[in-house]
Amino acid sequence: IEVVADVPTPEADQLPAEAQATNSAEGIITFLSDSLHGAMTASGVPYDKDSMVAAHKDLPLGTLVTVTNLFNGKNVVVEIVDRVPPTVTALIDVSSAAARELGMTDSGMVDGRIDW
Repeated sequence: IEVVADVPTPEADQLPAEAQATNSAEGIITFLSDSLHGAMTASGVPYDKDSMVAAHKDLPLGTLVTVTNLFNGKNVVVEIVDRVPPTVTALIDVSSAAARELGMTDSGMVDGRIDW
């Protein structure tokens, strides 16, 4: 999975049709606790805090999602491997590795956007 940080992204109309995200959403981005490292995910693989993965309420498992920190513009691509519990209000929970790339480990949560 490719990590992109501090690289301007082209406008959607400049991308080939097959590369354009068809959906997006904005909300709070949080990150998964390191204490979950090794716990089984909904996709059947153990959570790896050092991989570019995330949890989402209902996007299909295996979906690749571009996550953007709206405060600093940094973004990463993560794979959905787990579920956010229905009671959690976060849009997406990213791994610790993704949180570091997004520059959000000090704050714990940021306003963000996901594109898929």
